[in-house]
Amino acid sequence: MKRKKFSVITLINRILPNVCIILACMILTFLVINIFNTAMQFMTNDITTVLLFVLMGVSIWVSLLAIYYQRKLYAARQIMRKMQNYINKIDAENDGGSGDGDRE
Repeated sequence: MKRKKFSVITLINRILPNVCIILACMILTFLVINIFNTAMQFMTNDITTVLLFVLMGVSIWVSLLAIYYQRKLYAARQIMRKMQNYINKIDAENDGGSGDGDRE
C-alpha cells in the first residue's frame, strides 16, 4: 500500500479549522463573561485583541482553503462529466453501428 507523503502544509491545513473553532469558543466565552461581569473587562484586554487578530487570520486562511478545494472539486467533477459524456457518445456510436450490417 502506498503511503501519502507527509508535509507540514497539509498538517497546518488540517489543524487550522480546529484552531478556528477553539478561538471562536474562547472569544464567545469572553463575551459572555464580559456581559455578566463587566469589571473583568475581558473585551478590552490586550490578550483578547491578539486573539481576535489570530481568529481573523485563521478564519481568512480556512475560508481561502475551503474556496480552493471547492473549486478544485468542481473542476474535477466537470472533467469527469465530460469524460462520461464522451464515453456515452462512443458507446452510442458503437451500438448504432452494430447490427445486421446494412448501414448506409
